[in-house]
Formats: sequence, C-alpha cells, structure tokens
Amino acid sequence: MSGRSSVANGSTTFGGSQENNNEWSAKSVAVNDDRLTDELVCRVMGWRVAPGRFIKAGQSWTPRHRFAPLIRLDDAFQLLDRVATGCKLTMVKGGRFVAEVQVGTHVGKASGERKARTVTLALARALEVDS
Repeated sequence: MSGRSSVANGSTTFGGSQENNNEWSAKSVAVNDDRLTDELVCRVMGWRVAPGRFIKAGQSWTPRHRFAPLIRLDDAFQLLDRVATGCKLTMVKGGRFVAEVQVGTHVGKASGERKARTVTLALARALEVDS
C-alpha cells in the first residue's frame, strides 16, 4: 500500500489522488474516525455496531465512547492482540511515531504524532480496511 494519508476534521484519507472537482478518485476513500472504528470493531473484535454502543458476544455491550482505538493506546493494543502477527513501533526525531503492523502476509504502515492513532491506522492498512 503506497498511498499517503492526511487527517483533518476527524477523518482520514487513504491513497488516491484528488481531481479538479474536489472529489477523490475511486482508489481513495475518506474514512470518518467513527466509521473506521466501526469497521475495525466488526472485523477484529467480532462485535456489532448499534446506536451509541458496540454489542459484544453474548449480548453484553459497551458504550461507544469506552472503546476508542484512535485515541486510547490500550484499545489499539487490544485490536493488535487479536489479529496482528507482528508489530513495530518507533519514535523518530521530533516526537513522531512510526508503526508497522503485520497481519498474515499484509503489512500496514503509518506515522503521526499520536501513538494510538498511528498504531490503529497501520493496523487498518494491514487489514486493507481502506480498500
């Protein structure tokens, strides 16, 4: 995966190129933070999404604000523990983080100033959530 990402107003843009009419090409998908979390929760944790909450196995649930892998490192690691076969997190000069996550044969990479967000975005790329 070779696309760049940018973050603005709580959304992440993966890959692609911007066309003159300010819309993204088919190869690019703007993913809202909530939608990305929803997708990861379903794919990785096996939970279902409901208004304001996530439904876990056995019909127990957790409020949406209690599971925030883009904000809380513990939640990001919970996702990693479920599916990652490898993970490398490095802090580079200037306080930026670089994460490389492997899931099977797929590798996702991300960099940023926030550790939890960087790890979660690398995992999403490894899972090809943005494809």
